Amino acid sequence: MKKIFVACFIFLSSIGMIAKPFKFEKEKLVYFGNFGLQFGTYTAINVSPTIGYKITEKFVAGLGPLFNYISDNYSQYSNFSFGARLYGKYFIQENIYLTGDYQLINNYWISNNYRSWLDIPLLGAGYRQSLGGDFYLDFSVLWNLNPTATGYYSNPIIRGGVSFR
Repeated sequence: MKKIFVACFIFLSSIGMIAKPFKFEKEKLVYFGNFGLQFGTYTAINVSPTIGYKITEKFVAGLGPLFNYISDNYSQYSNFSFGARLYGKYFIQENIYLTGDYQLINNYWISNNYRSWLDIPLLGAGYRQSLGGDFYLDFSVLWNLNPTATGYYSNPIIRGGVSFR
């Protein structure tokens, strides 16, 4: 499944680049990030900034690191994970897009002193709302296509973030 997802991502990225000679343009860079903080009996910290490139008017692809920490004092559970993500967004209308996200995550179960690697392909759709200028709020609903990694993400996955160009 992972190989099919990566092959489709590379194929879609290539279509935009083959259509015309590639010339890097700084103004086509796109910055996006998910940041989350929650403190108390249940603590959660999420940081996952990305940088992308507008390959065509409708297709953006990018990558970035991700870091998550979760601690539940009530059940004595804690987890730290880090990894990388590769994503693509295809805008079917100005504010509506299809999205794919592939994450490779090193998951450390602190409570059990156990480390594992997870590969998580996600597919979904989203909506972008302009905040004025080049700033946007992005909301998306994704589905985890790797059933063995269900302990990390529960379907559906609802995300919100800020992007700017």
